[in-house]
Amino acid sequence: MSNDPNKLTADTESKPMGISRRKILQASGATIVAGGAFASTAAADDHLINVSPTAIELDCDNGDTGTFTVGIEGPPYGRTDVTVDGASASPASFRLAGDEASQTVTIGPVDEAEDVTIDATTPRGESQTATVAVTCVEEEEPPAEPSIENLEVTCDAITITTANIPEGEGLFAEVTVGDIPQAYTVPVGADGVTVIALPGDRDPSFLQVTYDGNSLFSGSVEAVDAPCEPPDDPRIDSVEVTCEQITITTVDIPGGTFLSTEVTFDDGSSQTDNVTVGEDGVAVIPLPGDLDPTNLQVTYDGDSLFSEDVEAVDAPCEEEEPEPLVTVRQYHVYEDGRCAFSFQNRSTHYIRIHLYRDDGSAFVMPGPDRDPLAPSTGISTSIWPGERPWEAISTEGDVIASGTLVCD
Repeated sequence: MSNDPNKLTADTESKPMGISRRKILQASGATIVAGGAFASTAAADDHLINVSPTAIELDCDNGDTGTFTVGIEGPPYGRTDVTVDGASASPASFRLAGDEASQTVTIGPVDEAEDVTIDATTPRGESQTATVAVTCVEEEEPPAEPSIENLEVTCDAITITTANIPEGEGLFAEVTVGDIPQAYTVPVGADGVTVIALPGDRDPSFLQVTYDGNSLFSGSVEAVDAPCEPPDDPRIDSVEVTCEQITITTVDIPGGTFLSTEVTFDDGSSQTDNVTVGEDGVAVIPLPGDLDPTNLQVTYDGDSLFSEDVEAVDAPCEEEEPEPLVTVRQYHVYEDGRCAFSFQNRSTHYIRIHLYRDDGSAFVMPGPDRDPLAPSTGISTSIWPGERPWEAISTEGDVIASGTLVCD
C-alpha cells in the first residue's frame, strides 16, 4: 500500500484519508455501472497510444511498403494490447508495457488506398482507436531528356527535329562540308525543328550537335540529293542548222523542260515553237526545208540563251521535186531504129501503161488479159522513131503519171 496520501488507487483494502471505492475509480477515469462492473472508457485528455505518422503514401504499382510507430502515451497503465487491421499490416497484434514502450508496424504492399485501424486496450477496460491513412501515389516520371527525333540532310540544309528542348533554346552544331568544318548556333523553333542552311555546292559528311553541354548527335551524314554540286548554269553549248531542222545542245537544262524558239526565214516569215529538251540535253526544231533560216532566238525560263543570225549548212534551201510515181528509162536502140524503153511502177497503185498512137488510139500494157503492174514492178516496150504520149492509169481509173516517149 502506498504511503502517498495524494495517490489514488483502486485497491479495495486501502482507503487512505477515507476516500471511497467509487471516488477512487472515478479518479482513475473508469466508470462504475450496475453490479460494480467497469465500462470501457478513458479520460478525454488521456490517450493510451500515440501513432506516428498518421498518413502514408505508397507507390502501389511498384509494391512499396511503409512503416508507422505505435507508442504508449500518458501515465503508465501497466500494459496495453494493440491490434492492427488493414494494408497487410505486420505485426497484426502486439503488447506494449512501460511508459517508453513502442512498436514499429510495417504495411504494404497494397493494390489500392485503404485505412489502417489500430485498436488499443488495457486490462482495466480502457480503449482507444486510431487510424493511419494509406494512399497510393504514382511514381513521378523523371524529366524527359532532350533528344533528336529526326535528321533530314540535303545539299542545301540540315533539318533537325528535337524533343524536350524549349523553343528559342540554341543548338550548337558543327558540320563538315567538303573538307571544311563549319560551326553554327541555331535556335529551336516552336515545333521543335531547327534548320541549318548549307552552301549547297559541297557534300556534308559529318555532324555533331550539342545542347546545354551534352552531345545529342555525333556521326556521319550524307545528303539525300548527293552529290552536291554548284548551282545549274543553263546555257546552249552548240547550234547546228540545216534546211530540215535546227539541233540545239544544252547544258544544265533538265530533260523534259521546254525551250521557246523563234526562227526567221529569208522570205521574212517566222516560226515559233516550244521544243522539248531530251534527257541528253538536245532539242530539235523542225523546219519547212524549202526556206532558208536567217535568225534564231532561244529563251529558257524567261532568260534569253541565244539570239544570233544563222545559216543552213546545206543552203540554199529549195523545195525538192517529188519522187515520180512512174519512172521511164530508154535503155536500147535497135539496128532498125526502134528505141527500147522500160516503165517502173514506183507508186502504191496497180496500173496499166497507155501508149497513144497518132490516131489517138491506145496500146495498153499489160494487156487486158494480163494482170496490171503491181507496185515496184516494171514492163518494157519499143517504139519506132518519133514521139508517143503515155499515161499511167490506176485500176481505179486515176491518171497517176504521164509523159512522152521520144525515139530519135
